[in-house]
Amino acid sequence: MTQPRRHLSPGYQRYRRIKDRLIRQLIRLAATSVILALASLFLFLFWETLPLFGSADMREESDTQQTVKFVPSSDFQPSPPIPSGSNLSAHAIWLYGQASVILVDSQGQISQWLINPLQPESSEMILAKQFPIQRTDTRLLALPGSKGFISYDPSGLIRLYHATSGNMLAEYQSQLLPLEQIHVSENGGHIQLQNTIGQKQTLQLHNPHPDFSWSLLWKPWLYEGHQQADYIWQTSANTDRFEAKYSFVPLSIGTLKAAVYAMMFAMPLAILAAIYTACFLSERTRAWVKPAVELAEAFPTVVLGFIAGLWLAPLLEQHLATALSLLLLTPLLLILIHALLYSTGLLKESQTTQWSGLPRILILLLVALLLAWQLGHWLELWLFKGNMIEWMTTQGIDYQQRNGLVVGLMMGLAIMPVIFSLTEDALISVPDSLRQGAMALGASPWQAVIRVVVPTAAAGIFAAIMIGTGRALGETMILLMASGNSPVSDFSLFEGMRSLAANLSIETPEAMQSSTHYRVLILSATLLFLSTFIMNTLAAVVRENLYRHYRHF
Repeated sequence: MTQPRRHLSPGYQRYRRIKDRLIRQLIRLAATSVILALASLFLFLFWETLPLFGSADMREESDTQQTVKFVPSSDFQPSPPIPSGSNLSAHAIWLYGQASVILVDSQGQISQWLINPLQPESSEMILAKQFPIQRTDTRLLALPGSKGFISYDPSGLIRLYHATSGNMLAEYQSQLLPLEQIHVSENGGHIQLQNTIGQKQTLQLHNPHPDFSWSLLWKPWLYEGHQQADYIWQTSANTDRFEAKYSFVPLSIGTLKAAVYAMMFAMPLAILAAIYTACFLSERTRAWVKPAVELAEAFPTVVLGFIAGLWLAPLLEQHLATALSLLLLTPLLLILIHALLYSTGLLKESQTTQWSGLPRILILLLVALLLAWQLGHWLELWLFKGNMIEWMTTQGIDYQQRNGLVVGLMMGLAIMPVIFSLTEDALISVPDSLRQGAMALGASPWQAVIRVVVPTAAAGIFAAIMIGTGRALGETMILLMASGNSPVSDFSLFEGMRSLAANLSIETPEAMQSSTHYRVLILSATLLFLSTFIMNTLAAVVRENLYRHYRHF
């Protein structure tokens, strides 16, 4: 017997309408706040990096003679040696730091020559850069405190260069003719022009970020103290006369290297474990397996980094061959043992999803691990003469204790619960009637899962992979404590790395606000933010396309 419908009073109906409207407004306000917060963050990052791309200029000033002290160039510019291999020089100067020479040859060609680090006392220098050809009577003036210099000639044409970036930053045509000489202030912020009859003119140099250019971030560059161009990140040294090096290539490679190795370890294990948990485990077992895995997601990454750096890294160094055999041979041995049991009749097809599946898998896994461990010892004795790391050293393969293998294993362990949880949710949301229908048509349980359930949940699985990748790209603490933080440009599994996120954590406290170093760090944060945002947007688009493709299921 059905109960009569309860009549709602007008006052209660009005209360419900007001409550629903208030909830909708709160949801709209929350969504708008998130969008505004992301937009504000991007605008802040963009605004802080914008000055890096500003242009330099030289401005005339009239009242600086009493406040600015100018120093004759001979006071801080001793005569440099003339590099062998260059044309007859009309004029040459040391750059700040006396590690490279700028000269104008007999044809008006301006070039930079670096001292050979292997032969510092020799005149055999390395040609680094060439600048536009000017007049043969062009004179040069080095700026104190930077790698910048000025060229000028009697016609009054003054040009500002920076040797590190190789760019001409500014140009000024003076009317103080004929121009005879230029003096520079002690801080390099002003220059004083003087013609042959003693008239003077003061110019202010506005040059906030001369040692930055977009090419420096992504191209190999030849720096002082090096023999060939390379990708280098180095922002500090034990002297203030060095060249700051701002290449993003080693940091980008370190970020991708850590993410790739972590995903190679985490993705297959997490997805296969989610498939087994969602499609083959009983409800009772699943009720405690999934919460246990999700609980591991809340484990602090700083603790994982501590364990990786102080326990896992030394352990892998002592048992490298055994560890690699466990990673590579365990899956193969597990498949081989399962096939052997199936072929001998000890394991029947009807038992593969029954017979207390989880205890059986754990027993077979333990057997495979023991066999892989023993095989690792035998292979190290047979192939590597008892010590794999010494054999690698003789082959020219460098091994660092904190390397990509340590980071991949521990960071993969950190992101595995995220991928597992989202993948399991996507699989469990597929209607069970689809799998039952496939099995009714003659498919095995495994075929029904692979050909029906997994394609239907493909959108959710792809979202889990992308979210796990985003987590790996932005991970900081594990990389800080277990990667060695060496900015190298290689994908070697046995060498360290430095990621963009870890570099921000290391160098932000040391960067002076509004300096080139500070703004380059902000630029790296902007690139990391944009790459993650674009990747997640593409993931949403692909996920939506997959959903539309498989929604007929």
